[in-house]
Amino acid sequence: MNYSDLEKLDELKSKGIITEEEFNEQKKKLLNLRGETAGGATKINQDVGKDNVVVNNTVNVNSGQSTRIGFLTVLGYIIGALTVVVGLSEIVQKNIIAGMLLMVGGLMIVPAFNNFLDKKFHFKLSATLRIILFLILCCVSSCSRINASHDTLDKISYDDVNAPAVTEEKYYINLGETITSKDWEMNIESVQFSQRVDPPKKDMYYEYYQVENSDNTYLYIVLSCKNISTLSLKASDIASVSIKYKDNYKYTSFSTIPDSTLGFSYANLTDVKPLTTQKIYYLAEVPKVVEDDANSPIEINIELKDKTLTYKYR
Repeated sequence: MNYSDLEKLDELKSKGIITEEEFNEQKKKLLNLRGETAGGATKINQDVGKDNVVVNNTVNVNSGQSTRIGFLTVLGYIIGALTVVVGLSEIVQKNIIAGMLLMVGGLMIVPAFNNFLDKKFHFKLSATLRIILFLILCCVSSCSRINASHDTLDKISYDDVNAPAVTEEKYYINLGETITSKDWEMNIESVQFSQRVDPPKKDMYYEYYQVENSDNTYLYIVLSCKNISTLSLKASDIASVSIKYKDNYKYTSFSTIPDSTLGFSYANLTDVKPLTTQKIYYLAEVPKVVEDDANSPIEINIELKDKTLTYKYR
């Protein structure tokens, strides 16, 4: 008997080219040859020749499937390596259980790891069982990550609900009081109700604002704004003005610039040069009841870039 034949069979089994059953079958045939040596040299030579043909046929038949087996082996390495990498990333993100499960599942389908277990501990699982266990571990890992995410969201929601309410500090100002911000120096010149707003200077033809609905009126605020920066700034960028009535009703306004020729001009088309002063009208259309209800409070909020000013109209 040629011991190199047994070594070749063991090598083919280790590489996955032949199965454990095929290995045992060919090994048995080779060992039977050794038991028949007393029957004569011619018998041995004949049987060895036959068995070599059988071994060669087995190898040739299985070698036709080596491409398919090789592809599956490479695929196992790729999927296993990727799964291990994902598991490590989960551990880095403190998802310890999910990461460990993924790493075990990834190693389970790596052929080299299974060969190591077989040689070192004589422990081997079939390919089908390894795939099933891999899928189970991946599913359990996903569930673990979902539960961890839910716990995080619940904690965030709890913290948000129990966080102390942030109250914005108000800077109360008076009519005519000069206030200085980063780029502007300003004061409130006047606050009035009117269904029609005329410019301060009127020509033969001029533009004015009038409410279309007789049940409404304008509450308009005139700000005098001086540019104290070193750059020309848009008048529309100075402030945003809103009206609060009874602490429950809020009305926004739009801005316009008085013009000696047109009556009014657009604030977003007007540049205020450094160290020059510009009057700006802010018009908020409100229900007429806001004007008539003299006993209810009205606040005018002027929002600047760095602070919010509040004027109590009444």
